[in-house]
Amino acid sequence: MHRLLHLQHHSHTGKLLHHRHTSYRALALLLLATGLILIKVEMSLRQIATADSLYVTATVPAPIPTSPAVIEQPADNSTVTDPNLTVNGTCPVTQPVVSVAIYDNGHLLGSTPCKGGYFNLSLSLYEGNNSLLARTYTVTDDNGPDSTVVQVIYAPPVGTGTGSSTGSQSGGHAGRSGTVPTGTSPPASEPGKLTVQGDKPFIPFGPNQAAQWSGVISGGSGSYTVIIDWGDGTTNTYHSVDTNTQFFSHSYSTFSPRTVQVTAGDENGTTGSSNYSAVSPYMPPAVGNILTGTSQAGGSSTINAPALLGAYGAYVSVLAGFGAVWLHFHPGYSPAPVHIKLPRRPTPKRPAGKH
Repeated sequence: MHRLLHLQHHSHTGKLLHHRHTSYRALALLLLATGLILIKVEMSLRQIATADSLYVTATVPAPIPTSPAVIEQPADNSTVTDPNLTVNGTCPVTQPVVSVAIYDNGHLLGSTPCKGGYFNLSLSLYEGNNSLLARTYTVTDDNGPDSTVVQVIYAPPVGTGTGSSTGSQSGGHAGRSGTVPTGTSPPASEPGKLTVQGDKPFIPFGPNQAAQWSGVISGGSGSYTVIIDWGDGTTNTYHSVDTNTQFFSHSYSTFSPRTVQVTAGDENGTTGSSNYSAVSPYMPPAVGNILTGTSQAGGSSTINAPALLGAYGAYVSVLAGFGAVWLHFHPGYSPAPVHIKLPRRPTPKRPAGKH
């Protein structure tokens, strides 16, 4: 093998050896092996990037948070004059991400994914006292510890009332305080208030499982028009929706967490909406990022052509450089110059008698 590859043993003198000591055949084999490995890796990554069925069907409990979410805004014992409110704060970071659901005296107001240790949820309050509590849920429907209850009073300006209000509304509780029960039944509705009430704290989905929101729309008058923003650029509209339990489904092309907004409106123009977290336990292999250049959450199934062409271009450049060096130091492999012998031109004779 050493003789075949022209491998030579020599002592390390610290001096640059002559090119005749270079094992060009061994280097050529290494380059060939590198090319084969590059092709094999590309084929494997393409299979990963295009295989929609590559997932584990077994159910494995997700890590349950040991620390609660914390409501930072609004402040405890605060009073507001606008029922539309944004609740934000911190939440435990896990993989897969947890969903943060906000309750008012056990009534689910909505939920949102925990992103980077923070959550932000838009909701609507009922007139009077609202006892807000944050609860985290894993993708396998296990919940962590509850947050401290934050008391918020909604006091509409004099001469106004929730009966004529419109805008983003997603439930609440009027005139109640104290401990927070664990139920999810909606409170007694206010006159004219339109409520969108989901029956689950979050929406699960996966490769072969569509996201499905289910819940009840109540209040207002007449039938409803429902608009659902699925959080991925897709919006669906449903007409003539009644007060029975409704089911709306959507299939995602990637597996990043989303916030789904369900908005309903009645014949008089009164509207109400609520937001819900949509999360997936499926995590695409991280090696797919080499091809797609996207985050794990993106779950893209496209090939990053520039990166792939760059890898092949670098390999071809190295291969061409190696070939040039080989031919330079091995002239026997180069085309030999061709020597053409031309016939000699005859020497003209001088005329006799002339010197």
